[in-house]
Amino acid sequence: METQTKEIALSKLVILATIAGMRSMLAPALLALNLNQKDKKLFNQEGIGFLANPTTTKTLAIMATAELGLDKLPFLPSRLSKPQFTGRVLMGATVGALTYQLSGEKATEGAIVGSLVAASSSLLFFTLRKVLGKSRILPEPLTGLVEDMFAFYLAGKFLKLNNQVESDNDLTLLVELERI
Repeated sequence: METQTKEIALSKLVILATIAGMRSMLAPALLALNLNQKDKKLFNQEGIGFLANPTTTKTLAIMATAELGLDKLPFLPSRLSKPQFTGRVLMGATVGALTYQLSGEKATEGAIVGSLVAASSSLLFFTLRKVLGKSRILPEPLTGLVEDMFAFYLAGKFLKLNNQVESDNDLTLLVELERI
């Protein structure tokens, strides 16, 4: 694979895995949206076909939307609790493997990088939210909204890398998800 293509694949992987560490369901929803708009031959490709299915895309979009609201509830466990953290790392590995597979790279490399990026992202954004909340710069619910905004910013960058979004306007992503 030529270097520029691998760099683009790595950029997509890092964006999606970072998002997975922040909002675990948004990353696969974005990947599914991207695949759903591509060549329908992907339906039959091993490991990818289920994500290219329009029903899967809609289901993941609903789950991602629900996660955005549920994440702010104070009684839910921390993203660093074992099940939550494991889920985020597995999502990072999954989107990493699939992103690399789509680019003709080794899926196992993508899974390793994706899991490490998602784990780092989860730890980083958890820490940032807590530091900002304790410093009273932003109250805790607002730190979650800021994190959501950054996740959507990254999502817009991912879609732009896929030539799916003409503009840098991050609200375009909401229109894309709404269209589903």
